Amino acid sequence: QSVGTPVITTNYTAMADFTKVGIAVPHRQMLRAPGAIYDLALPDVEGIADALREMHGTHLAMKRGDQSAMIRRQADVTEFNGWVDRTMSPRSVGERFEALFARAELEFESRAAGRLDFRSGRPPTVNAVRVVTGYHTPVVDWDEPWTLLAPDGLRLTNVEAMNSIAWSLLLDDGTASSMVAIVPARYLDDGSHVPAMGEGGRTMNDDLPMMVRTFMIKAFQGRMTRMKTMKVSAITNEGNPKQFPDGFALIERNVGAVGGRRELLDELLDEL
Repeated sequence: QSVGTPVITTNYTAMADFTKVGIAVPHRQMLRAPGAIYDLALPDVEGIADALREMHGTHLAMKRGDQSAMIRRQADVTEFNGWVDRTMSPRSVGERFEALFARAELEFESRAAGRLDFRSGRPPTVNAVRVVTGYHTPVVDWDEPWTLLAPDGLRLTNVEAMNSIAWSLLLDDGTASSMVAIVPARYLDDGSHVPAMGEGGRTMNDDLPMMVRTFMIKAFQGRMTRMKTMKVSAITNEGNPKQFPDGFALIERNVGAVGGRRELLDELLDEL
């Protein structure tokens, strides 16, 4: 584009923003790939063909010496190069990152607990995890970077330590890519661990507490709402989840009775 060569792109995500000399063709439809967080755009073949015809017509006009066509092309090239200089030069990118870091530091230090932890060098002990329960997850409207998908009756036994570890997972260089973490829980009545797999070992246990990055939950909600399905999708995307130390959660309820009702509800929903 910087030398006047037009491009054809699909008008989806950032591609349209990068198309200055050329045509961004609307997509034909959206596709949902199993295991992928985001939807995919299917290009429009007929739209691409129309764009090629339009570009070929402009090319022939410029080849004939059509001044209006040549002026339009030069204007597009000038706009593209100016846009690159304004948004992608080392100076521009550096200034934007500097402003972003400064704003992030101000917002973090504006929190009383954040100021104390920031100055002490310790990770914060608040505002890292939002706990949600229920068969379906609520629509994301919170700012916490982690969301704990919790079974009914879950009681956290050390909230401050959980927030501290959650921030460490997010900020530490060695584990910054982690998007899923398992929170081992015990049944309060007998002290046994909640198994990872359900009865028969074929599906994930509904009672397994799982902490997932909130942006993943928001992405999943475009095509699913069931909490158990989100847990399976999160594990599929992460592959090797982190695990909290033991002793952070207890489940205070009659697991057998509730689990039976939930399995029955799953069967009814599947039939519908």
